[in-house]
Amino acid sequence: MMAQLNEFLTQTQPWSLVKTEIPEHQAAAEKVLFLVAEGLRISGILLQPFMPAKAAQMLDTLGVAQDKRTFGHAVLRCDPSYGVPVVDPGSSRIDALFPPLAEDVEVVFSGSMKARKKATSALPILQTED
Repeated sequence: MMAQLNEFLTQTQPWSLVKTEIPEHQAAAEKVLFLVAEGLRISGILLQPFMPAKAAQMLDTLGVAQDKRTFGHAVLRCDPSYGVPVVDPGSSRIDALFPPLAEDVEVVFSGSMKARKKATSALPILQTED
């Protein structure tokens, strides 16, 4: 789900939409950001049994109240009250939910968008028969 949220952000580019004066673009950017925030909130709730500390950190960063972290709240538009972080979200890669293990290391996971782009860019543009 997280990869899909990331791809959704990349495709819709809400940072470009908010720079325009067109009300429809700004409304579209707000909708994109809302849907991504909802995806993160629901993912955080569903990850609690498997990664309790990281899920709690994510939900705290999103400002999800303790009493709204049950599986019953893992529904779109179920919690209109979150959005103000309970903890400092940080300001650098080191403060991230999953900070990098090593700086400046280019890691490409098989099956990722980066790996697929790398594989297609490695193909020859024109093939000739000898």
